[in-house]
Amino acid sequence: MKLVLHYPTKPYFAGQKFGECMPSVCAKYKEMGLLGHNGIDSGAFHGQAIYASHDGIVTFAGEDGSAGLGVVIRTHEAMEYKDPVAFYKTIYWHLKTGSIRVKASQEVKTGEIIGLADNTGLSTGDHLHYGLKPQYQGEQNWEWWNHEQENGYKGAIDPMPFFSGKFAVDMFKYTFTKDLQFGSEGDDVQALQTILQGLGFFPIEQETTKFYGRITEQAIKNYQKAKGIISWGNPFLTGYGRFGPKTRASIALTHS
Repeated sequence: MKLVLHYPTKPYFAGQKFGECMPSVCAKYKEMGLLGHNGIDSGAFHGQAIYASHDGIVTFAGEDGSAGLGVVIRTHEAMEYKDPVAFYKTIYWHLKTGSIRVKASQEVKTGEIIGLADNTGLSTGDHLHYGLKPQYQGEQNWEWWNHEQENGYKGAIDPMPFFSGKFAVDMFKYTFTKDLQFGSEGDDVQALQTILQGLGFFPIEQETTKFYGRITEQAIKNYQKAKGIISWGNPFLTGYGRFGPKTRASIALTHS
């Protein structure tokens, strides 16, 4: 089986690529014993949702020196590699303080929100540093070693060839067929909450439910204001806080 990675942000675009050594940071990489950048930087706005790009188990969630706050996820099983197989771990650095939603030993699924983007650690702006390392297990269950530790990137390899071209969350393909409002219940409500959470309007620390309550209503109000659907000067118009035709169309356009 081959490793397939889904993009950890939406939209996804690479800033500094793997192996690059830009003049402004090249000296710092050398101090760290690196030949160049040992991951891919994905542009992300402050507080943007970061998603697990594959199923796996969380092996680290917390603070790690210059990397700031981050999460590490390892695949459940060994997959194709030149060795000939390897487990893989993905690395998500510079996350926002207080935003990490997972903990060590937790099972995660592709597309699960694991935290929010920020610039914690040695970072000059909001973004996600995304890394990939093939690993093998040692003699003890808790021992894990990098296959490519001496490759000049401390075991990291270029994630780009493993990306599927798909965003991690199929939820963004969700089609809403009816209006929703305070008191509504069902799968549509939970899907809406998940999308709003990914956009930064539904609290990241709040578990999604199937009930359209005050939190969902306020998230829709904030979204409507941000997108100009409801005038700031007239917030009491019919539809304020209601997931009606205009808001449905805006959500569909955002995630088309």
